[in-house]
Amino acid sequence: EYITYKLARGDLTELIRKPLNIILDDGTKIPIINTVRYSTTDPASDGKDKTAIVTCAYDSNGNRYILEIRVGRWGPFDKSVKCIAVQKEFEPLGFGVEKSGGLNDLFDTLDEAQKATGIRLNIVPHTTGGVAKNIRIASLEPSYRTGHTYHNRSDPMTALLEAQLSAFDIDVEADEDDIIDALAQQVRFATGKSFDEQEDDTGDDSEWYDDEQD
Repeated sequence: EYITYKLARGDLTELIRKPLNIILDDGTKIPIINTVRYSTTDPASDGKDKTAIVTCAYDSNGNRYILEIRVGRWGPFDKSVKCIAVQKEFEPLGFGVEKSGGLNDLFDTLDEAQKATGIRLNIVPHTTGGVAKNIRIASLEPSYRTGHTYHNRSDPMTALLEAQLSAFDIDVEADEDDIIDALAQQVRFATGKSFDEQEDDTGDDSEWYDDEQD
């Protein structure tokens, strides 16, 4: 069920669980191999701020399944370890990283982590395009209203995601919006990309449900 590996540096071990199917409330199973995965993150400039990594799967109909959320106050090397673990577990085609103060530090340590593990990431730096953060977050609304975004019931971070969504006010700069900001990056990052099936190598089941916002 788990693939365990240890990085060459330090005494850090990551447990890897690779999902086999997305299971909807009605029992429908969507094989992960029939989806395209992308991850996005906005690396905080230091360990005082939180960094969120959001990984989503997309089917051929453009439905978005939020596979996993990771969030924490991590130093540069710890961020790289998390990114490596996400790549190992979900094999996203691209890893969108917002150009910010923490990008260069992440690149330096990520290069070291990739060499240590032999796991390569397709890092794609991207910008916000000058769009204010709250406007970017508000762009999530259409996919929720049309029922095209699904939350992962088995991920404990889903409760935090839903709390941030519920508290969101487009006119207020929130203190806790790291997850929904990283999710909003998925909208920009995945726009225009193909969601045709791809081959993948996966392992375990997870439970999913459609989260429609009123």
